[in-house]
Amino acid sequence: MADSCAQARERLVKETARLRPASQTEKAGTAVKAAFLGSIVTPLRALGGNSISLGVRTLVQHPLEVGFDYIRAVGKSAFAGDIALPPHQYREMVWSLDREGLGTLWRGAKKGAAPTVAAARAAAAAGRAEQGGIMAQVKAAVVRFSTELSVQLDAEGVERVLEHRETRYTNDVSDAVVNTVLGAMEAVDRPYWRAAYDFSMYTQSKAMAAAQGLSKDRLQAESARLFATPTDEMVFRASDHANYITFRNKNLLSKAASTIKQGVMHMADKAPTAKEGTLRYDKERVMQGSAKALSVGLDVTVPFTGVPSAIAGQSSILSAGPLSLVRLLMSKHPVARARIVSEAAVGTALIAAGYQLAAEGLLTTALPDTEAEREQFEAEGREPWSIRIGKEWIDIRPFMPIMAPLFTGAAMRGLKQNDTERTKSERSMAAVGTTMKMLTQQVYLETLDRAISTLKLPGKKLEKVGEFVVSTIPIPSVLGQVARLMDNTKRRPDGALERFRARLPGLSQLNPVAVDALGRDPSRSAGERIADVFAPLRGSQSRENDITKEFARLGISLTRPEQSSTLGGVKYERSGKEYEAYLRQVGAAKEQVLREYISGAEYRGLTDQQKAIVLLNIQDRVHDWHRQMDVGRMAQKSLTTPRP
Repeated sequence: MADSCAQARERLVKETARLRPASQTEKAGTAVKAAFLGSIVTPLRALGGNSISLGVRTLVQHPLEVGFDYIRAVGKSAFAGDIALPPHQYREMVWSLDREGLGTLWRGAKKGAAPTVAAARAAAAAGRAEQGGIMAQVKAAVVRFSTELSVQLDAEGVERVLEHRETRYTNDVSDAVVNTVLGAMEAVDRPYWRAAYDFSMYTQSKAMAAAQGLSKDRLQAESARLFATPTDEMVFRASDHANYITFRNKNLLSKAASTIKQGVMHMADKAPTAKEGTLRYDKERVMQGSAKALSVGLDVTVPFTGVPSAIAGQSSILSAGPLSLVRLLMSKHPVARARIVSEAAVGTALIAAGYQLAAEGLLTTALPDTEAEREQFEAEGREPWSIRIGKEWIDIRPFMPIMAPLFTGAAMRGLKQNDTERTKSERSMAAVGTTMKMLTQQVYLETLDRAISTLKLPGKKLEKVGEFVVSTIPIPSVLGQVARLMDNTKRRPDGALERFRARLPGLSQLNPVAVDALGRDPSRSAGERIADVFAPLRGSQSRENDITKEFARLGISLTRPEQSSTLGGVKYERSGKEYEAYLRQVGAAKEQVLREYISGAEYRGLTDQQKAIVLLNIQDRVHDWHRQMDVGRMAQKSLTTPRP
């Protein structure tokens, strides 16, 4: 009861705060959030993530929890000396995946989708009623959809998943676009939230009716009555379950981050109290301006805190595997204890699966630490945090936190192979840390990841800070996807200008091509480009061949030659286009030489250690020969180029 009252008080405070007009700082922050989420694929990824979360929680964890609760009840009955085991006396959970339970899930999803359907119908009617041209009709439909969806969602009274201030803008189009983007994310979540809520209510009402020891007919009637008129405790537990499924549950991390951001925003909106013209007034104005800049900066760097914190919390629990059973010592409620056991079982199974997939070369984690290893990784066509299906590497990060234990298992495999000095427990903790580091590379925290990376880079701090600042300009994500759709080649942007161009259609093609160590252009098929925009998961073709496989087997790396060369103490730097041509030339020659040698009888007679030494020596000799030839050309060019 206390928990439900606290929840009601929190909602009352938030609803009261919404009555005041939004400040300019809040409007800027909301626009930044919309820019981060403004793409077709973002709601699709949310659909996929929620589907997996609800599916695993309902179809996998629920049976495990029911089984654990039954075993607990048997043990409690035996301890009490009641061998007959009257289930109504000791059971806390019951099997709910019956016909009625599955029907409850479906009806809940339909109720959750109803606001979006109503808003879409109202938008279609507004568009048809508009007398202007096609653009006027589209504008009228978008504006009406945004307004109607906001009204419909507010009528439900469910807390919003994204921690943004509901904001209205003077310009109708800006208002509609921003609120439609944010409303779409809410609309995607609602069917899953409602389905999980109703399923929890059904499970609770059925368990409470069973606890009374009623006959089958009376049990169904009592269960239906409890479902229709739930207690406050039932509502709280159902809301908690639905929030958990859709990553709305609050934890210490999200509360701390939210408190900091709200405190900064309060300072930004607080008017000076001192008399105008005084020194204190000037100081307060400076502090207010600084707070406004910091508030917008926080919205750019950490636009969302609730969803990432919930995902991180659930990921850490699942990734801990059997270690998460320690939480049983801190939990006394039977339902909570059943959830802990089910999470430990699912996490352990996924860790084992990830370990095996990595051992077979079918699952990757982060990019390798060294430049040479990264170039070998790229030559094989691998992608970080991806699973190989056929000849395709699929990035499965959008389906967190369920995929987190897979990455933990893969990281444990990599550490066992490459780090023999640590103990098993140390490697396990390091593997969990690797998975947690991956979470900052999600859409909700990618700018924070770039900021941390900038601080870690040695040298050229000013240049890297410039790149970071440019990368934080809130260009809608959809523009970057359109740019990739128009370009059939993977690019390697370097520097602030190129990173900015990479997100703009028509300009991204000006960036250098990401030619690999064998001189191959990473072309992208039309299907890959379309999937990049419309599919929730991003994939890329594997580029393995006999040479990359042999280098990987021997534990050595295919590398690219340096972009700059030195002759007679003078350093010559190749431009981006010159370096592209140079990589193609050197890579093609290197592939030909390596292929001929690997297929020869002499190579087959060597030991693996000798093979590794010889292959690296061939690679270095090819690089040196072409460097000497090309640097002579560049030196001659510099002598014949007129000086200004």
